[in-house]
Amino acid sequence: MVKALFLDSKIIAFKYVDRRLINKEGQYFAVKCRFFRQKSLSVITFFISLFHTNKPMNKYGNELELILLLTDNHEHDTQELAKRLGVTQRNIYYYFENFKKYGFKIIKNGTKYRLDRRNQFFRKLHDSIALNDSEAMFLYQMLLGQDDEDNMVRSIKVKFERFYNLELLTKPAHLKRRRRNIQKLREAMESHKAVRLRKYSSPHSKTIADRIVEPYLFLNNENEVRCFELKTHVNKTFKVSRTHDVEILDVDWMHEHEHKELFTDIFMFSGEEKQSICLELGQLSHNLLIEEYPLSEAYLVELGGERWLLKTEVVSLVPVVRFVLGLFQDIKILENEELKTLVEEQIAQMHKMVV
Repeated sequence: MVKALFLDSKIIAFKYVDRRLINKEGQYFAVKCRFFRQKSLSVITFFISLFHTNKPMNKYGNELELILLLTDNHEHDTQELAKRLGVTQRNIYYYFENFKKYGFKIIKNGTKYRLDRRNQFFRKLHDSIALNDSEAMFLYQMLLGQDDEDNMVRSIKVKFERFYNLELLTKPAHLKRRRRNIQKLREAMESHKAVRLRKYSSPHSKTIADRIVEPYLFLNNENEVRCFELKTHVNKTFKVSRTHDVEILDVDWMHEHEHKELFTDIFMFSGEEKQSICLELGQLSHNLLIEEYPLSEAYLVELGGERWLLKTEVVSLVPVVRFVLGLFQDIKILENEELKTLVEEQIAQMHKMVV
C-alpha cells in the first residue's frame, strides 16, 4: 500500500509497503487506501498502475518522488527534476503526461513546473489522514503530562507546536483565558444558565460574533463544548479556544428537552441521530475492520466457518458504504435497506465512469 505522512497540510512522504499483500485485482490496495473519501477511479488507477507492472522498485519511486518535488511549495524546471531523479528530461515529460492523464493539473510558469495542490485528490487525501485541530490539541495535552526531561517527548511537542500552530494555544495568556472560560461554562452547566460566547470566531461562516447558547456537555478533554444555540435552535459543538470570553447570563435553560447527547460510532463519526446496521464479514473484512476501527471489536460475534456478524449503530452510512465497496466480495449486508441502496447507487456511478 501507499502511506502518506501529513504535517501542516503538506505531503511529507510516500512510503511503499509490502507489495505481496496486493492481489492481482488490486482489492487490498483499494481497501487500505481509505484516504479516497469518494474514490476517484482515475487516481486509484494511477496508483494501482504503479504497483502492477514489472518495473523495478526505483521506477515506482520516481513517480512518487516527482509528486513530492512538485508539491514542495517551489517551482522546478525539467533539467533540475531530471537531475534530482536521475533520469532524462524526456522521462520527466513522460511522467507529466501520465499525471495529466490521471487527473493531476500541472502548472507551468515560464520553464518551471509545479502541481496544483488544490487538486481534489490532494484535498481528499489530506482531509482523511491529517489530524484536525481538536485531535492535535488532544494529543498535545496528553504530552503535557509526560516527563519534559524525555528527549522524545520534547521533540514531539515541538513538532506539534510547529506544524499544528499550537504555539498560540500554549501561551500562558491563552491557557489562563481557556481555564477561565471552562470554569464559567462549568458553572453555567451546574446552574442551568445560558451564556454568551463573546467574539466567537467561526471559520465556517467566516465571522466573529457573540453566540447565546445553553451549554450542557464538554467534549474532547474540555476542548469543545456542546450547546443549544438559541438563535438557530440547533445543538452545535463550539471550540473553547475560539471564544474570547464567556459571560454567564441571568437566563435559565428553556430548551433542556432538546439537549441531546453526542454519539460517536465505531467509525469515529459523531452526531445525535443514529441507525442500525448488520453485516456478515469474512476473514479479510473482519481483520481489516478491527485494524482500522478498533472500537468495532466489541460488536463482532463469531458465526463459525471464518465468518463474523457485525451489528451496531452508526451516525453516518458514508464510511460503511466505503468499507463495503472496498471488500464487496467478502461482505453481506443483512440489514438496513438504505445502506443497500447507497451501495447499489455507488456501483452504478462507478460503472458509468469506466464504460
